[in-house]
Amino acid sequence: VRDLPHHLIASFRATLEEATHADLLLVVLDVSDPNAELHFDTVMSTLDELVAESRDASAKLKASYIDPKRLVLLNKADKLRDNSELLYWQSRVRGEHGAGGAIAISARDLEHQGHAELAHRVNQMTKGEIRERVFSLPISDAKSLDLIERRSEVLDREYTTERVTYTTRIGERQLRMLQSMGAAIVFADTPAPSSTSGM
Repeated sequence: VRDLPHHLIASFRATLEEATHADLLLVVLDVSDPNAELHFDTVMSTLDELVAESRDASAKLKASYIDPKRLVLLNKADKLRDNSELLYWQSRVRGEHGAGGAIAISARDLEHQGHAELAHRVNQMTKGEIRERVFSLPISDAKSLDLIERRSEVLDREYTTERVTYTTRIGERQLRMLQSMGAAIVFADTPAPSSTSGM
């Protein structure tokens, strides 16, 4: 990691720049590697820098930016000498560099208990708390409407000439993402715009 050629470092950084716009980053760490500490610190500090740059760039454009959540996967946990090493990594990762914790996994063992926990945590972290919500948005906002139809459980929809009112089960993170994209969402407990007062 320390002696990489400059062009490889640039490629590594460019790949991670794309990652700063994700909802969730899975950082896979080989905890059986003697250099695991160095690998972890290098990747996480580089991510810290890139996330800060993305945050600053969004602020200059007056656009909203949500830091991607991070979940560290402690791969090859089955190769550790004893449980104390695993406990060390879980304790170290918790809260460090914005990480949302660590899960012990074994990529070769599909029956490893960490895989079920990983699926559950990914679902939980990318969607946020799922609640039933009632809200409306302009019928002309095709991008937001498509996202709602594909990524939520639509229970009901009502149309007027200008707006669609949804009753849906949707994650809080998905709603924040819609709002950061500029969706003009009006919740049922918020007064609707005057142009749609007859809705």
